[in-house]
Amino acid sequence: MSSSMKVREAREDELDFLIKKAEENLPHSLTIHGALSIGFRRNIYSRSYSKIYIPEDDSLPFFIIITGIIIKNRPNMTLYWNPEEIPREVARELLLSLPHWSWDEPFIIYSGWTPVLLETEKIVTGENSISKKLIFGLGNYGYCYGLGTKFSTPTIPRSEFVLAPLTEKDAELVHKNWIYNCAEDVESIRRNIESLPSMAAYEKILSSEQENKNNNMESFTDKPISWALTRPYGEVGFNFTFPEHRCKGLSGAVTKELVKKLIEDGITPFVNVTGENPASVKAIENIGFIKCSSFGYQYYWFPEMQLSEF
Repeated sequence: MSSSMKVREAREDELDFLIKKAEENLPHSLTIHGALSIGFRRNIYSRSYSKIYIPEDDSLPFFIIITGIIIKNRPNMTLYWNPEEIPREVARELLLSLPHWSWDEPFIIYSGWTPVLLETEKIVTGENSISKKLIFGLGNYGYCYGLGTKFSTPTIPRSEFVLAPLTEKDAELVHKNWIYNCAEDVESIRRNIESLPSMAAYEKILSSEQENKNNNMESFTDKPISWALTRPYGEVGFNFTFPEHRCKGLSGAVTKELVKKLIEDGITPFVNVTGENPASVKAIENIGFIKCSSFGYQYYWFPEMQLSEF
């Protein structure tokens, strides 16, 4: 393998340059751009755990791998290149050179551009594969929605509910009710809540009559009934509303309030929607999100493994 076909760890002083390169490849590089401009620039990611790799050959088109995109007991990454600019054999050599990474250990690819994921699948498990033990276990694909020029405000029965951020103690509740919780650790969710804006809806409860007379105030329950979080790469996710509280406008209101907080914080949010999910699409389009790119997640594992083991 020639030195030009190897990757190296990016230096800290290269971060601004890489953010600019990712910006030039938007919207398909949204996850990469968010991870660099939010996760790394704001020191949410620890450099001892999360790593950025780029080609040694500076003349190559934009190619980047970020490992440790979330805190997880399985190796994980996100990656980006344009398959029309970098041939598969070159991408193969670059992936094969990735330091401190075994292509024979199960791993997850998070929120990648679909054309890159399809190329990666062929490289990892196809003809002349770089993995000798893994199979392509599962692919979950959909579309990425970015914020358009329209940003509307959903209605909410404010007399019954209060909107407020989540707290660290809510991490286990969020994890328990997340449909893809096999792909996330509680610690990863707790880190998201600690580091970036989140939003939840809570039911109001009346104080006792005497307290009302004395304090003229209301309180709310400490258990959220609808919520949304921000990942360190800018995705608004983990949306969940308990069944008995659905169809009340809570999810839209929670997401809208979170998006407003992110914009105020200088973060450009986006939403990933996998599979056929017309209800979610309608909800985020009502807020002002528009489809901008394809994306997906991929799981690579041993032939005998199940998703629940991941």
